[in-house]
Amino acid sequence: MSRYFPIGLFALTLYQGPVSVSAQPVQCDRACVRTVRVLLQAEESGFYLSWLEKANRQLGDSVSVGLRKILTRRNISRPTKVRLFLPIILEAFKDTEMISKPENKTPTATMQLLTTLKRKVRNASLREEISKTMDEIQRLANRDTSIRAP
Repeated sequence: MSRYFPIGLFALTLYQGPVSVSAQPVQCDRACVRTVRVLLQAEESGFYLSWLEKANRQLGDSVSVGLRKILTRRNISRPTKVRLFLPIILEAFKDTEMISKPENKTPTATMQLLTTLKRKVRNASLREEISKTMDEIQRLANRDTSIRAP
C-alpha cells in the first residue's frame, strides 16, 4: 500500500477541481511592471503626467499584481508605501471603460491585496484609508455592469 501512496499524492496534486476556461488570471507583464514602477516614482515625487494617468487607468486589477511583484512582502505593508500606492490603485479603477483587458476589470487581486494589508497594518487611520479605498472600488465595480467586485 505504501508504494501506491506517491502515485495517489501525485494524482491528487494534478486534480485541482473544475477549471473555468473563461476566467483568465490577472497578469502583469514587463510593460505593466514598468508602468507600475513609474507610477510609484511619480506618486512619490508628486510629478504626474497625463499619459501616465491614462496608462494607470488601463491597468485595472493588474496594478495590484504589479505592486506585489515590485514591493517585497515586508515593504508592501509599510505605512509610507501603502499611503503611496492607495491612490494609484484607486485611479486604476476610476474609468472602467479604459481598462484594456476584460480580466482586469474585476478587482479580485486588488481586493485580496487590500484585505491582506488591512489585516497586517497596525495604524488605525491607515486601516480606515484602506477600508475607504475598498469601498470606493466596490462602488465603482457596482456602478459598471461589465465588472463585478468579488
